[in-house]
Amino acid sequence: MPGGCRGAGAGGAGGAQRTRLDALRDDLAFFGRGQPAIAEEAAKVGAFAAGVLYAVQGSTLGGKVIHRQLDGLLEGEGGRSFFKGGAEDGPHWRLLCEGLERQSDEAALEAGARHAFARFADMLAVAGR
Repeated sequence: MPGGCRGAGAGGAGGAQRTRLDALRDDLAFFGRGQPAIAEEAAKVGAFAAGVLYAVQGSTLGGKVIHRQLDGLLEGEGGRSFFKGGAEDGPHWRLLCEGLERQSDEAALEAGARHAFARFADMLAVAGR
């Protein structure tokens, strides 16, 4: 795991996010949608990394709500596995929140979160084609 993620209090969140990316690819294939090219970036550290993880981990928890809402629309897990999350999501969120409390650079936190949301938007734009 990148040192910046560990320093932000994320524990093993990096591996969990790779699993989510695999689930996203499976769901997009289920619907016959494009596959976004997801290039890994160099590890960031400190508040910027914490901001990225805030956006990513927050979307994981929100995805669980979406997963439940899709019960009546999709049969089985096909097309919605990205949203399911895992048992480790709650503990990862708590660790991240503890790490966020130790960050003092609010501008870098915000920049990291905005960066993560921009990456999400880029990936969804490709998938929507």
